[in-house]
Amino acid sequence: MTATAGVGKVTFTGNQPNASGVTTELLLQPLASQLRNPQKGGYRSKAFFRFIIGGLSTDVTVPPGYYAAAYRFVKLATGEATELRQIGVSQVTLALEDGVSRTGGKKKAA
Repeated sequence: MTATAGVGKVTFTGNQPNASGVTTELLLQPLASQLRNPQKGGYRSKAFFRFIIGGLSTDVTVPPGYYAAAYRFVKLATGEATELRQIGVSQVTLALEDGVSRTGGKKKAA
């Protein structure tokens, strides 16, 4: 499993589908900087996703900043979960628009 930061999101990508009856809990922990170490109890659940063949990737939308990513597997029938598995720290960025029209048209005053 990998977590890759992008513009306004973290993309989680699995290397194989989930087993039958199992889903994946995706967790993130915001960090003050890239040098901060994640705290064991600081991760927050952001999504549950079932990785399948042809669908081994999903995005989690978050504000800009540094995030530590983790995941764990959860049995759907019982809620039993594996230990948290940390992935790493990534920086999510913000996309900015310059506000200039690319169509060349003029805007009317209100």
